[in-house]
Amino acid sequence: MTDRYPSGTLPLADVKIVDFSRLLPGPWATEMLADLGADVIKVEQVGLGDPSRYNPPSYRDESVYFHSVNAGKRGIALDLSKADGVEVAHKLLAWADVAVESFRPQVARKLQVDYDTAKRINPGIIYCSISGFGQQGPLADVPGHDLVIQAMSGILKPHQDGTAAPGMPPFQAGDLAAANMAAIGILAALRRRDKTGEGANLDIALLDSLMAMSNISLLPGLSRHAGDGRTGSGGVGW
Repeated sequence: MTDRYPSGTLPLADVKIVDFSRLLPGPWATEMLADLGADVIKVEQVGLGDPSRYNPPSYRDESVYFHSVNAGKRGIALDLSKADGVEVAHKLLAWADVAVESFRPQVARKLQVDYDTAKRINPGIIYCSISGFGQQGPLADVPGHDLVIQAMSGILKPHQDGTAAPGMPPFQAGDLAAANMAAIGILAALRRRDKTGEGANLDIALLDSLMAMSNISLLPGLSRHAGDGRTGSGGVGW
């Protein structure tokens, strides 16, 4: 990208992002936006940082995993359980075009960095929440780890003869699906704001994202359920 665009003219060079997310989905989404020129400030927990700092593999005592999804960002450590930490977070929300978080539903509200707070501080902000099953619904409070999401989506399944459990998947499909959907949603919301001046509240669920990106691989099973009895076992009845 930097070879194609002169310095300072990357597509998102005027976009500012505050990233409260951790581990993979949120950081990967904001990493893609940073690669497009966005100025990303990553907020980490005082004394601990992003837990992915401790994920293997490592190089010279630093996590390659962490740096692979956080390169090109600026960073700050805040204690959001204290008033001074919240004060700085609110200044970042006022500064930002986009805020991204991946707390469990309702945690952002407890930490005073939720959408309602962000919108009050910055009415035009684009606020993106990433979670396993979305911010509302019967599974909203259930931890949505990638393996759970892959299993529930039907991507992680036993072998066809049903005699053996599946092996460990080669990559975090649910996490990466959500990251891509978040980045696409943010870009669309930025485009909409250019036209209307309005911000947005984006609710990105890992399960929804992986299901959407797995439409082709899931078609055989869906077709059997959607059949009307006239299309045969392999047909699709709409």
